[in-house]
Amino acid sequence: MHLLRQALVQFDSLHLPIEATRTQFELAQAMAEAKAPGRLVVRALQDALQRAEACRRGELVARIEESLKAIDEEAHWRHIFRRVRGHGAPDDTTSLNSGVSEPVSILSLELVDFESYCQGLTRKGS
Repeated sequence: MHLLRQALVQFDSLHLPIEATRTQFELAQAMAEAKAPGRLVVRALQDALQRAEACRRGELVARIEESLKAIDEEAHWRHIFRRVRGHGAPDDTTSLNSGVSEPVSILSLELVDFESYCQGLTRKGS
């Protein structure tokens, strides 16, 4: 695992994100095989997932997600939920009562007969 960590540092310093992602994934797999504590393996897989998503490597993301699901299904679904709802949402959304009220503007637009209106317009230069 020491050599994998060294390779990861090297790929990061050389700005080779795809190779760094693959190495992080290999490191997580090696940790799992060595029976490292589950939370450390999950953390390594989550780091690999974050890297793979940043590289936009769908196949690699799918493989890492598969490994995460096999090790900790709850962590896998938390990751999926976070991705679906967006990274800007806070993790703790259990209570909306403690939230802060903010003014908002809502724009509503009704486009009744818009198509017929547009068809009646003449184009410039025609």
